[in-house]
Amino acid sequence: MGLFGLFKKEERTTKGKAAASLEEVFTHFKALLKENNETLELMADLEEKQSGRFLFDLTYLRDIVSRIAEKTEQVIFHLQQIAPDRYEELTEVHRRIHEQVRKTLERKNRIPQGEFVIPLERINRKGVLQGGGKGAHLAEVKNVLGLPCPEGFVITTSAYASFLAQNELEKAVFELLSRSRQGDSQSLKETEKAVRTLILEAPLPPELHKEILQTAQKLQKKNGGSSGLALRSSSVLEDSHHFSFAGQYATFLNLQPEEIPSKYKEIVAGQFNARSLFYMKSKGILEEETAMAVVCQILIPARASGVLFTSHEDPEKGETVLINALWGLGKWVVEGTVHPDLYLLDKQSGRILLQRPARKTHKLQAKEGGGLMETSVPQPLQEIPCLGPVSLTLLWEWARKLEDHFGHPQDVEWVLGPDDRLYILQTRNLRTHGLRKDRRRPSVSLGEFPVLLEGGTVGSFGIGAGPVFKVKAPGDLEDFPKGAVLVAPNTSSRFVSVMDKAAAIVTDVGSATGHMAVLAREFRLPALVDTGEATRKLENGQMVTVDAYNARIYAGRVESLLEGHPEGDPLFLQTPVYTRLQEVIAHIVPLVLADPKQDTFQPRFCRTFHDLIRYAHEKGIEEMFRLAERMDVQKLSPVRIRTRLPLNLYLLDLGGGIRRTGVLHRSLPPENVLSLPFQALWKGITWPGVRWAGPIGVDVKGLLSVMAQSAVQSPEGFWDRTLALVSENYLNFSSRLGYHFATVDTYCSTVRNDNYITFVFKGGAADGLRRNRRARFLGIVLEELGFEVLVREDLVKADYRKYPQGMTEEKLTHLGRLMGCARQLDMAMSDEGLVHWYARAYLEGNYTFKNMEQSASMRKGISKPDKG
Repeated sequence: MGLFGLFKKEERTTKGKAAASLEEVFTHFKALLKENNETLELMADLEEKQSGRFLFDLTYLRDIVSRIAEKTEQVIFHLQQIAPDRYEELTEVHRRIHEQVRKTLERKNRIPQGEFVIPLERINRKGVLQGGGKGAHLAEVKNVLGLPCPEGFVITTSAYASFLAQNELEKAVFELLSRSRQGDSQSLKETEKAVRTLILEAPLPPELHKEILQTAQKLQKKNGGSSGLALRSSSVLEDSHHFSFAGQYATFLNLQPEEIPSKYKEIVAGQFNARSLFYMKSKGILEEETAMAVVCQILIPARASGVLFTSHEDPEKGETVLINALWGLGKWVVEGTVHPDLYLLDKQSGRILLQRPARKTHKLQAKEGGGLMETSVPQPLQEIPCLGPVSLTLLWEWARKLEDHFGHPQDVEWVLGPDDRLYILQTRNLRTHGLRKDRRRPSVSLGEFPVLLEGGTVGSFGIGAGPVFKVKAPGDLEDFPKGAVLVAPNTSSRFVSVMDKAAAIVTDVGSATGHMAVLAREFRLPALVDTGEATRKLENGQMVTVDAYNARIYAGRVESLLEGHPEGDPLFLQTPVYTRLQEVIAHIVPLVLADPKQDTFQPRFCRTFHDLIRYAHEKGIEEMFRLAERMDVQKLSPVRIRTRLPLNLYLLDLGGGIRRTGVLHRSLPPENVLSLPFQALWKGITWPGVRWAGPIGVDVKGLLSVMAQSAVQSPEGFWDRTLALVSENYLNFSSRLGYHFATVDTYCSTVRNDNYITFVFKGGAADGLRRNRRARFLGIVLEELGFEVLVREDLVKADYRKYPQGMTEEKLTHLGRLMGCARQLDMAMSDEGLVHWYARAYLEGNYTFKNMEQSASMRKGISKPDKG
């Protein structure tokens, strides 16, 4: 007889909808349980992202929220089918919560309406939404600090919005962006190509084109009539506290006014190149909020150019101001393709601590009429410093003023004009790493781990180890393996596409002030540049450890260095998409309706999707108990199992699951249950030594954690009523024990391919960390038992499918034991070592966890138990 073969599709008429047949009721109840568990799994995935250690983007967030909303709606639907006309209010509550989530998810920064073109003199750093990060910072330097900057204007975000709106580009562009996938370089390239085509083929609004051209012509005329112009990106998030976008967007030098409108479109299109898309996704940036402004300035004929960091910790010199310089334009400095002059100045006094001129045989300069050209540096200038003491002192003074004003270290680009006047071209916040004092000297046995390379410049502090992977061309990045050390002839901002996978970066040429080094600091990726010979001395596949504190590269993996290196805060915290995640989670995950006995356990008090499924799950079980009230199911009244265990357990027989005697019993002993899977599970539940009551070892913090949970969840009725659906071969055991619940759904028969077990466990009384430790304990044990296991936060999902009847029964017995052994174990999980200690104890048959009090010395660093 099939699972529902016992039941006829009888219906009875009510004042509202027709009552579902028994077969339909049980089908809907099982579907409700399935959707409930899958929704909890999705919520756990969402909670996992709160750690800040996982990359995700807005596309992921929209997708998972949509799935949670849909599955929550399905849970409600199945409850409404089980009990027509009783829970219609839930539909409106779901709609209200879903609307709150949708508004939170789709909220965008408003681009201010206003002028298309504004002179730098009329902007300050509060005008970021209008002039972008670069434009606002530059205007602040010019207008508030009074430091010299080239004259110019900003093409505002209002112009950007008008351009997109006139050509109906916004929807089309962001639809293309939603299809691009994190980490898929081909997908990002396809998106770049499609978006670029859309933007470049779209015409500028006539009034915008005219205003840009006329303003550029006036600027050039005001400055002699022949000066070239520089056009630089100024995205709203660019050069902000958390995001530099270093080298990700386009810059055009030595343009003529008539070129500005078309190059403006190129910069707009360039914000969606594959490299910047990866950067945005890896930094949690919402693509919809990257409105682009553009800065246009007079190009200063450069005698020398470079970059300064207002704060740089040198392993030998301490806290300094770092300056790099080259003859001509500074493009090669930020690209990291040449050896620049290096200067270190004492941060407090301005005293020159180090002056290391490079050999400079060529320079980049503006070509008459437009464009750039490479020329030879006269022999007498090739090996002398670009900057003298007067210029260095002035740059040091500016460094102090800029850092004091912005309240944060700055990354500054500067130029020295032909009249020996210095100008600031841009300034942005600089991501810095503190240099630990114990890293200033080597702590490695040189005999055990030979030094392969020593010297170079630290681009980003840190320690990293992995096999060498040489990158000679951009295409090599597509094959870059996770955990490798990138070794290349020179630095490149293209390396950003693998910075989430690399263990460290080492280059022959480059500078600490280049774009790549700035990006490496943002990703907290160790980087050693300007080594001179890394590509020659290091071999592909060779295991190395990069010490980017002491500028050394060791052969092998130096664990003593790696173990002492702090990980730091997760990269993804405080990013825009992470902030949006937190806002969305507030409408999805928190549980307000915790206790069914409270008067507030009603649909109108549901505030989150979690509340909805909690309510629906509880009411679904209640409705199954109410089946006894139906005339057509009097024979199916729930039967209580008589046991000394503190389990308030009722069984509902779907057919062949309970031995019938012809007399209606309200309670039966377990031996009267004929269900094969129930008997296998019950064997484990009642295993000698497995405790379902009584104290466990709890430390003070564990007790306080329980008290905190009790403040929001009443401990009354700790042993909630548990309903198990049984047939001869089927069992659905859904229990809530105190602060956690566990579900076992299984079919066990002689037909191997029909057999399966699905186990779901979630919750606990302790804090989140301890609940996660218990979840990982369960995961370790279940994996050892042959289950396929997923652990997320405090949720465990395990599957065991298509095994013979005997093996399936054996695993069910393990689950019965394991649920008893895991009872309140979260409160005892006071440190990491206990996770594996308890797992080993269980697998060795120590179900009472004897000798726990003697195992304090074993609580840390215990290895995972062996298979078998």
